[in-house]
Amino acid sequence: MKKTFVLVLAVGLISMSAQATEKCFDFNHPITSALKDPIPLKKNKKDALASGANKEKDFYWGGVRGMVDKPLAQIYTQLLDHFTIKDRSRVKLRIYDQPREGFDKYHLVMVSLETMLATVDWEEQWGYTITEGTPAAPKALLISYQKSDGSKYIPHMCGSIVLKEASANSTDVFLYEEINALGKRSPEDTVKGHIGTLAALRK
Repeated sequence: MKKTFVLVLAVGLISMSAQATEKCFDFNHPITSALKDPIPLKKNKKDALASGANKEKDFYWGGVRGMVDKPLAQIYTQLLDHFTIKDRSRVKLRIYDQPREGFDKYHLVMVSLETMLATVDWEEQWGYTITEGTPAAPKALLISYQKSDGSKYIPHMCGSIVLKEASANSTDVFLYEEINALGKRSPEDTVKGHIGTLAALRK
């Protein structure tokens, strides 16, 4: 069974190696719109989930929206730490905080993932835009990110995170991602990742 898995993985690596990165954002200009409008909140306070596949562009997408009982500024600080989303035990990160016009913060992130066949390296761009309020007192925030260079095993990865103040101690959080990558087998995998991020933000 293990030999079969390794063979399938190797075939997947070869088949994806020729694909180029597809970008969603131009970080040379301000970004003020999410890739997808937030899905409706549920009235019973449970997290709202949505997912699907774009067969034309060959990627899965997943979205999760829920309330977090923390001030928006606190959640913003959590999301500036990339290990809030990424698994510290699986990846190594080098993060470069760079000034970028039109953004409150801009990070260039170098990611290194160890697999049983090879080390997979890629680059991500993350832009943080305050869409309402001020840096000292943000009321709404848009985080935009994408895989911008590196491994061909991830032809497409883009996402949006929308934060909106619901009250002084409560924040409406929407997480959305599009991805085509080896190991992401279904749209539900993407949703599971967002559920994990919401759980981390609620700690």
